[in-house]
Amino acid sequence: METSSHDLAGFSEVDQSKIAVSQRKRFLIWSVCVGERCLKLAQIWMASILDVGQWKHDIALIGDSSIHSISHSQLITIDVVEEFRAKYHVPDTRWAPNTFHSLKPLIQFHINLSAYDYLLYLDIDVLVCSKRLNSILESKQSRKVICVQKGINLISSKKTCQGGRILTDREISQWGDYSICAGIVGFPVTPSGLKFIKDWHELNHAGRFHRSDQGNLIALLLRQYSGKWEYLEDAIFGRELIWYKETFIHFAAQKDDLLRQYAKRALQLQLSDDMTTRVNCRVRN
Repeated sequence: METSSHDLAGFSEVDQSKIAVSQRKRFLIWSVCVGERCLKLAQIWMASILDVGQWKHDIALIGDSSIHSISHSQLITIDVVEEFRAKYHVPDTRWAPNTFHSLKPLIQFHINLSAYDYLLYLDIDVLVCSKRLNSILESKQSRKVICVQKGINLISSKKTCQGGRILTDREISQWGDYSICAGIVGFPVTPSGLKFIKDWHELNHAGRFHRSDQGNLIALLLRQYSGKWEYLEDAIFGRELIWYKETFIHFAAQKDDLLRQYAKRALQLQLSDDMTTRVNCRVRN
């Protein structure tokens, strides 16, 4: 709710400033960054959020110790891998792609989520490509809704990534026309939203972090959160070097070269040569 000058009558300038700050919505965008590939992409990911998206809120990266080599005043870096290995007894020999993907909900154990109003997870290969970023989160927050990217394959395909090994045949028939991607996931910091991120982690844990986190997300949303989630419509998968009008472009399936070319040519981001040590990208005027 906006505060008018009439509403602030009788307060000192200091008091008015405190009121304005208390009413400001706080958002957080986070991702998982483990390994050299992700570390290189993280610089471009951050530049698109900060410069193209004109983001003024916090950003967090959770991953291994290498993420501490990235620095920015808005960035929080959290090494979760060693603690994860010890707590859940996951030795190096048992790590698989699904294990890394299952780290996403760990954000709840390392950041005080109650300090924010809405959180948005973006895969490290998602670029923000418009100034609509803030208004999108403001809209989701105001309606207290969970959002996800629409996927490529339908649930009816019975693919593992679409819950094929988790959903029953009856559920696949019932929800066959849905398609959900865990590369973009947002949730409000409400009792329902906090329960959602907790439930997602517990499903990943129940599968010993080997089962598809996306399959778990699909089962969770369709079974327990009906009417509480929606697709993030302003998103698309990047498949070729053309201009996209959408705010979020997901260069899935390791289309790293395409992502870099899009960042340079379409977004006009100036990227450092090593693309790893610190965020020093800016949009050309």
